[in-house]
Amino acid sequence: MNLAVLETKVSLKKSGEEMNQAVANAMINAIILAGQPNDGPFREVSDAPNEALIPVAGKSLLTHVLQALVATERVDRIVVVGPKEAIEEDIKVQLPGAQVEVIESGATVLDNLRRGLESLPEDKAVLVSTADIPLISGPMVDELIYRCEAMDADLCYPIVKREDCEAAFPGVRRTYVFLAEGVFTGGNLFYVRPPAIKAHYGRLQEFYGARKQPLKMAAILGWGFLMRLVLKQLSINQLEEAVARIFNLRGRAVVVDHPEIGVDVDKPSDLRLVKELLEGPAREE
Repeated sequence: MNLAVLETKVSLKKSGEEMNQAVANAMINAIILAGQPNDGPFREVSDAPNEALIPVAGKSLLTHVLQALVATERVDRIVVVGPKEAIEEDIKVQLPGAQVEVIESGATVLDNLRRGLESLPEDKAVLVSTADIPLISGPMVDELIYRCEAMDADLCYPIVKREDCEAAFPGVRRTYVFLAEGVFTGGNLFYVRPPAIKAHYGRLQEFYGARKQPLKMAAILGWGFLMRLVLKQLSINQLEEAVARIFNLRGRAVVVDHPEIGVDVDKPSDLRLVKELLEGPAREE
């Protein structure tokens, strides 16, 4: 064999091995927050004990999200935080053989986030998802991960343009924020670096609780922030700077082209929407 050809083959093999190692190193973990009991607005439409277990198109909301994460190329370990026994049974029936860890939920969203993060190593980024976004897909998640990694941030939060949401889902009701660059709604996936998040649990809980209340969120971040928001002069960059100042985190907003990331099921009208999309229009008897 020609020496040059042999050297080329060795070089290609080495490059392939290095590429595979790079891909392995780039894998991240995921947490699905599924601890919300069904004791709110969905009680009248479903007898599921937990909101994550409400059925849509023959599968629980949680199963739809799990299928999307399992279908990604970038997610390694998946941890679900919720009522352990009920969720393990749901996974056993709907996704037999799936490599998913289930951890018993705590009293609050912050407790659940903490439990999830403590079960995972700190040296890998973590994608945190709610259990009520059944329209997402594996490629959507991979694209978000890729974009977040390019930003080298402690926390990345996807936002979706209102026109994209309304074009994809006419009549959908979302909470919108007016920024200098446009009108946006928040997504339901968070890309985080565990060490940075663990250092700021309390403040982040307050911020998370206000995520769908623009005025309350602005008050947390300061009255100057509030005035710019009211006047529709607040920019995405100013929002990121405020997060850095208040939380001592490198936070970045990511404008995504997939409105599915911003459509969560938190009220009966949302449930009707996703059922129509995934099951088809209800037929009259």
